[in-house]
Amino acid sequence: MNIETVKDGNPVLWRTNSQHSDYAFSLDSIEGLGYCLSIKSPDGRKSQFGSWSNTISERFDGKWLTLSGYIKTEDVRNGYAGLWVRVDPDVSFANMSNNGVKGDSDWKRYELTVPYSESAEQIVFGGMLIGEGQAWFDNFSIYIDGVPVCRLDGKDVNTPEKSDSVFRGQLLHGELSNSQAMRLFDLCKLWGAMKYAHPDAMNGDIDMDLELAKILPAIINTDNEDSVQVLLREWCRPGNIPETGNSVAPAWAYSNTSAYIKDLMNSFWSADFTRESHYIRLEINSVPNFQNERRYEDITFPSQPLQLLSLFRFWNAVQYYYPNIGSIPNWDDVLEEYIPIFMNAESKQEYVSSLNRLSHEIFDGHSQVYAESDPYRILYGSKKPDLEAKFVGDKLYVSSAGESARAIEPGDRVISIDGQSVSGIYDKREHLTIAANQGAIKLRISEEIFRTDGDSLSLVLQSADNNALKEITIPAFSTMPGTSEPASDTCYKEINGVGYIDVGSLKQQHLTSLWNSIKGTKALIIDLRPYPNEYILYRLGDMLADGTYKFAEIRRLRTVRPRDFEIIDAEPLRGSESSSYQNPIYVIIDEGSFSQSEYTALAFTSLPNAKSVGRQTSGTDGDISTIWLPGGVLTGFSGISVLDRDGNPTYRVGLTPDIEVQSTVDELKDGSDALWEYVLELAK
Repeated sequence: MNIETVKDGNPVLWRTNSQHSDYAFSLDSIEGLGYCLSIKSPDGRKSQFGSWSNTISERFDGKWLTLSGYIKTEDVRNGYAGLWVRVDPDVSFANMSNNGVKGDSDWKRYELTVPYSESAEQIVFGGMLIGEGQAWFDNFSIYIDGVPVCRLDGKDVNTPEKSDSVFRGQLLHGELSNSQAMRLFDLCKLWGAMKYAHPDAMNGDIDMDLELAKILPAIINTDNEDSVQVLLREWCRPGNIPETGNSVAPAWAYSNTSAYIKDLMNSFWSADFTRESHYIRLEINSVPNFQNERRYEDITFPSQPLQLLSLFRFWNAVQYYYPNIGSIPNWDDVLEEYIPIFMNAESKQEYVSSLNRLSHEIFDGHSQVYAESDPYRILYGSKKPDLEAKFVGDKLYVSSAGESARAIEPGDRVISIDGQSVSGIYDKREHLTIAANQGAIKLRISEEIFRTDGDSLSLVLQSADNNALKEITIPAFSTMPGTSEPASDTCYKEINGVGYIDVGSLKQQHLTSLWNSIKGTKALIIDLRPYPNEYILYRLGDMLADGTYKFAEIRRLRTVRPRDFEIIDAEPLRGSESSSYQNPIYVIIDEGSFSQSEYTALAFTSLPNAKSVGRQTSGTDGDISTIWLPGGVLTGFSGISVLDRDGNPTYRVGLTPDIEVQSTVDELKDGSDALWEYVLELAK
């Protein structure tokens, strides 16, 4: 919200209390940055204060209102300078009487938060000076529940409803030309730079969704390239550069763009970054929280503007804040490839498919695309048979079959599903599957390969008994996304003096009594194939360790400055020799070991008496960071990157076992757990 609209020397929409005050009110200027409001006390003043005010007569949905603004002061005494806000009628009021600005101060941002009600009829706000001295005010912003509601010039009230309406309709009827695609490439990179490094956007004074919606038609339909440059130069004008000035955009921000984009970015790139701006803040663990992102849940497809917004939003989140971005060598190429893909999506299924393909490009299992709370229903269907399968090598075998599929035996090889070969299905779905490495991709595909919208599936199988082919049709049933059986309490058992811990059912409350049992065993097996039921890494790890063991490093953000990453040591295991576990420890891992399972395995295998056994893990470690996309789609990525204790990335690699044990078809036939049995023999 800039003080930019002036008529007859006065700021439009602003009023003073000059009828009741002898303070001097004026429109001042900041060199190179436009206008600001000023209040100065007179000599021999008779009034108590002077104030500027503005009114928004719009209603909004929400519970909390925040007013922010910049203040500068000179010789303020016997009072203070501050912001004030009132929600009428009789909803709330606040000023800065308890923390007003005094003395001499340079430009600094301040804010007030008050309750808001849907019954409110207007918001009145501004700046005030009580006592002597002079104060300047600029760059006011108002948010309802964290969402900016207006711009100061009064032209745009950024309610979600009005923002939604500008995204309706199509941008282009026909094929996207090369020049149009290049303009969209430039625009995406410039839009991302503005969103995360332009002072006005960082303060919430620019609704970047709305700005994109406004400029997209002109970018698409303008034939003259010089006109495009003029348009973009005006669009990203520097705005309110704070007292720290502007900095220089890094080369990666404008790489592969038209030559003038670099200068545009350099004209506004902020030099002042903390741990929060309007669109992103860092959580206590330094994981980025992408906030104030509208969901636009009711999309009528096709919607080229919202589809491009979705691409621009996710691509730039990865570009600016993904800790593994350095391991993606072709991220600019991905943008170039996906602009026409998102432009051409004609249905919700095509849109969700495009998002899955895009997320697949970062090879991060945390980048799952949840549309309607289910990552696969829209793509493959909502029904499944009572049948499960698993890849052994490149072939798919039945691992279990329920009563409705009793003609099928575990160990049967699946040849085709509804007339499509398994290899053909795999090839189609590989690039739609969100996982970090081939083992994890195979696991994900096998888990969802029988999905359908029909009431049944026709399968061709090769019998495990005699290799004969058989054709079988089995019923499919509706699935409930996200449901699972509760973990049992059978988290520990002993076999021939060997202890076994199942982290999938282990709870914190078990550990004290469990330790008394573990101490007497000759070896300990910790099964980290399932996801831990509770966070037990340090409590159990400290029990096992006989000293301090570094096991990982963390790459994380320091501030919201783009790519401002640092590497720190993870908290080590801290045990004592007098109460440690000295006998062999075997940690079971496989392609299903995911995220916290991998991190826990990384910790436990740092102990000198521990070995890992099994198969390569999923390669998806690091706390998840989520972001909402148009259509009510939720996705994300690993918000921190985990490295091993020697500084080697675990991204995509995961953990490679000390002793490798592959799956076999025989274990599927007889229902055994070959990996568990192998480790048990090893421990004996």
